Amino acid sequence: MSNRIVTQQDKVAAKRLKKIYLRKKGELGLTQTKLGKSMKLSQSSVANYMRGEFSMNLDTVLRFSKVLEVDPHEIDPKLNKRFSVVPLAGATEIAVIGTLSGAYSTTRTAKVRGLNYMNHQLAILIDNHALTPILPQGSTLIVDPKAAITSGSRIAVQYKEDGGHVPYELVEMSEDSITVRAFSEVSKDRRDLMEKKYFPHKPMMIPLADIANIVKVVGLQYP
Repeated sequence: MSNRIVTQQDKVAAKRLKKIYLRKKGELGLTQTKLGKSMKLSQSSVANYMRGEFSMNLDTVLRFSKVLEVDPHEIDPKLNKRFSVVPLAGATEIAVIGTLSGAYSTTRTAKVRGLNYMNHQLAILIDNHALTPILPQGSTLIVDPKAAITSGSRIAVQYKEDGGHVPYELVEMSEDSITVRAFSEVSKDRRDLMEKKYFPHKPMMIPLADIANIVKVVGLQYP
């Protein structure tokens, strides 16, 4: 339980948590008591979280998402804005599926510090300076191939031509293309020195014919 004052955002997250629980409890064979036991919480604490009477800190959001088998952002879409760094102990080894450059990586797993990610989440290595200063070389994108992708999602696009995985924010998707924009803002003079592929000045359309794969980015780790 967090000692933070319950905010309107906490109440919105609580409503989303309850809706997810009601949707998933049959599939996962859960009750509030079983859910609480998996998280080392009482049934009454679980109920209080779902009613928005307790505020959820990052650890709580991640633990709920793990038991309910959903992306943490389904519970709190503003997770990135509320928590810039994940302050949990320990590390998790997740499989590497690619790199920014498209070059083969001899590192087949990445150690992700302090993240309670589910075992189907994967890593993409930032192996050059193309995204500096936003994502310096040595950073890791954590992606979830099972997570739903919608407008506004952070995504990693794998290009057929060079095999590289490039992060963007999805603007919209059509039957034959996607429209994306820069993963994060950088100053205009800095953008002018970047390749359009990495930091487009305005929304950019990518034909689906040029894309090998698209996955949702659910986390970042800096060197």
